[in-house]
Amino acid sequence: MTARRHRFWLDTPRGFVAATWFWPALATHAKAAVVIVPGFAVEERTMATGLAAIAEACADAGIPAIVFDLEGVAQSADTLAAEDIVDRWPEDVRVVVDHVRRAGFGHVVVVAVRSGALAASYASADAPIADAMVLWGPVTSGRRLGRELALLRGISNSTETPSDERPSSEIEIAGFAIPQHVLSGLRRLELLKLKAAPAGRVLILDDAERRHDEVAAHWRGLGADVEETVAAGTDAWLMRSMDGSDVPVADIDHLVGWINRTIEPYPADPIELALDLLPTTRTFVHEGTRITETLVGIGADELFGVWCEPEPADAVEASVRVLAAPVGPGRCFVDFARDEAAAGRASLRFEFSGSGTSPRRQGQIWNSHYSHAGSLDVADALDHVAERLSRRVAVIGFCSSAWSALQAGPRPDVAAVAALNVHLYVSDGASSALNVVPRSRLLRALDQRLSPNRRAKLFHRLYRTLPLPGVPMRWTESLLRHDVAVLLHFDAHDPGLLYLRKRMPTRWNRDLHDGRLQLSTYDQLGHSLEGPQDRRRLMTALSAQLSALDVSADAAMRAPAATPPPRR
Repeated sequence: MTARRHRFWLDTPRGFVAATWFWPALATHAKAAVVIVPGFAVEERTMATGLAAIAEACADAGIPAIVFDLEGVAQSADTLAAEDIVDRWPEDVRVVVDHVRRAGFGHVVVVAVRSGALAASYASADAPIADAMVLWGPVTSGRRLGRELALLRGISNSTETPSDERPSSEIEIAGFAIPQHVLSGLRRLELLKLKAAPAGRVLILDDAERRHDEVAAHWRGLGADVEETVAAGTDAWLMRSMDGSDVPVADIDHLVGWINRTIEPYPADPIELALDLLPTTRTFVHEGTRITETLVGIGADELFGVWCEPEPADAVEASVRVLAAPVGPGRCFVDFARDEAAAGRASLRFEFSGSGTSPRRQGQIWNSHYSHAGSLDVADALDHVAERLSRRVAVIGFCSSAWSALQAGPRPDVAAVAALNVHLYVSDGASSALNVVPRSRLLRALDQRLSPNRRAKLFHRLYRTLPLPGVPMRWTESLLRHDVAVLLHFDAHDPGLLYLRKRMPTRWNRDLHDGRLQLSTYDQLGHSLEGPQDRRRLMTALSAQLSALDVSADAAMRAPAATPPPRR
């Protein structure tokens, strides 16, 4: 990997977006730059790592690439609740392309994925903004997308079927609530209604079962050179859960080859961009209070992180909240961090290595959940906080990130670990089984004698047969022994909760009584924290729990030392 990452904020007419340049090593001239346009809500989370893989592959091929968040999405300004949020997305694309042009690039290639295709195409509704455009698994009709979301929703506030005559109700899918006005705004976006092609040359990539011949023919009629190509890895990337999506490496190689052939006739322009001068700190008003967010690189590998604090930085004696995910389900970690900053508390949220725009560790694959690397990432985040503030820390994670927070183990600066829907057992995935004891001599010996599948089967057979607590239970026990508060929040039907009730040691009852261990359950949380109402209850309760721990710790520090009894 030769790509250097430079993260920064970019102002838009109505807010700001977070962006990351992927830059070839020692590049001073380039024939073109690539602008990568994401989707929104759960789509953005599913595709995030694949978008970074595209940008990294471009940079490795000598082509600078930029990835950004649409407004109301991920780290950018506002939320999907903003009435004009859909109208902002084409503006966001134009702002990023203008930034690239001002940097000295004479030619631009836009790569838009899923609903990002609507934003990118409508950004070019009046005049093309790019020399070439790639649409990967494109959403060609916002009206059709609304129907698709209704079919895929995990929870909907209405049982009514969306119709063409009236807008749908709010749709809740994988933790992201999509308001009615967003669905109404999307209904206005139809690629077949565009009266100009978005670029002179267009490539459409998708699974073999999905064809976009009608759009291709329409744009050819408008004078564009349109090519359609099968991308076999599309569904494995874009049509799976956030944790289960694959990076379509072979398809990305084909895409980069097409971009190289497209820009081959272009001259190499000198680049006029001082990357180190791009703004990494942004101050804005949240809930009536000014707060500051700074984009940071964490550890030697420069994991993506966002430091969030009051403006000006407050002296409130509180633990720093470390959020082991940059967005969280339903974007709840972003909202939580900004709410805490408005209340005078600092936080750091970060992306694990091999996920999103965080680079991979040596030998690591993309999206390596439930691996020992996760605990190293948590340790790097804690070290980053220690360099900024001499405060105790509360680590918050859900699902696999909570698992890594438990695995990271006790440290003197860790006051609490809040684990949301955490796996307290070894899951059936081979990667989970093989990584819970990453440095075990036994596993290294088995490694030399058994295939990975046979090794995993043996490990699980032993685990299910022997009456031993799961490894994450032992990690939890270690935290409790070192006076680290453990706050467990579960959906009432989560497998982790059922396992805990079956295997919880009797001695943990004392910790429950003393408040060192706290257990909370919710009826409608879902494994991925789908339920919006219970998710809000959870984050409110979590803030109160951490504040109570801060107060009790402060009281303990201020209490006078006990006087020993006099000797007789």
